Amino acid sequence: MVEETAKIGGRRNFQAVTTLAHIIAKGSKKKGTRFVTLSATSAKTNDVREVISQAQNEKRLFKRKTILFIDEIHRFNKSQQDTFLPHVECGTVTLIGATTENPSFQVNSALLSRCRVIVLEKLSVEAMEAILMRALKSLGIQILNPDEQCAGSENGSDSEISA
Repeated sequence: MVEETAKIGGRRNFQAVTTLAHIIAKGSKKKGTRFVTLSATSAKTNDVREVISQAQNEKRLFKRKTILFIDEIHRFNKSQQDTFLPHVECGTVTLIGATTENPSFQVNSALLSRCRVIVLEKLSVEAMEAILMRALKSLGIQILNPDEQCAGSENGSDSEISA
């Protein structure tokens, strides 16, 4: 389970969890693992059963693993969450559930006991700056210092970033 606690402007930041899911999906494709995404806001129990049935077939016929990402898993009631339990236990699916709620209260305790909870906290400004600087460096982009920016603006140049 991934609990997202960061808030931006009073609203929760869902982007971090879905970005993490996309990174996992990309990595899993390289390993031949299926990655299936469902949202608990729109998926029904039958949708989950269908994904699990496909996962069972993939595992039995092709020895292919399935990762199932459920966005907003807390929106499934306890009975709906029970659908996952035997399939997580036997390894039919690897479950990744994202929630903005405290999983201890919103996720079935039997299911939760078979999961690792990772809490994503809001990053500091310094941490964000370090990440951005590392990205710019890896892309070969150089940021001009403020004095150079002013000189560039006086010369009619609007460019603040040079490659």
